[in-house]
Amino acid sequence: MKILPYIIGFILLTNVFACQRETIYPLAMQKAESLMNTRPDSALQILKTISQPEKLTGQEQADYALLLTQARSRNRITATSDSLIRIATDYFQDSNDNARKAKAFLYLGDVYMDMQNHVEAMKALKQAEEVLDDAEAGVQSLIYSNLAYLNRESSNYELAWKYYQKALNVNISNGYTERIVTNLTNVLNLPLPKVQDSITIYINQLDHHYL
Repeated sequence: MKILPYIIGFILLTNVFACQRETIYPLAMQKAESLMNTRPDSALQILKTISQPEKLTGQEQADYALLLTQARSRNRITATSDSLIRIATDYFQDSNDNARKAKAFLYLGDVYMDMQNHVEAMKALKQAEEVLDDAEAGVQSLIYSNLAYLNRESSNYELAWKYYQKALNVNISNGYTERIVTNLTNVLNLPLPKVQDSITIYINQLDHHYL
């Protein structure tokens, strides 16, 4: 019995499955990423359909870890461990992709905030801030807002006000209405006399943008 044709056939079949896997995984992650801001529940379900994610390697693995962490956060699933998002931060730490690096450290900070570890959350968010200029506006907004929140919780009210102003500027420029309302509500809780006058200025800016 000639065994060579079977060996060749097996090798070819293995390569086909490998190619299909390499195609399906990136497409699933691209679809999940495209739905993240508008339909985070669907994004999470798509990511759950990826079988054997533990076999992913390199950037594919890092992207998956980042997207899954983001999807869980967007669906208000409280994080209890940093092991998943650490896959992303470890990979993007030394990469030239500052946009993904900023997002990875943003969500590392988010995870630590869920875990009530504000010291580590602050460290992660400061790392995100270092490469923030290359990040998309939505990521910039969250980095500033979270830094503002952590400083407010630490009674660093002046610094919190500084970060809320940065977040508001990004949110107003990009029409992020819900985030503007959240920022202004949080700003009102700052025990700083100058805040009240500044609120009026921001409301006037909103009138200029939306009327």
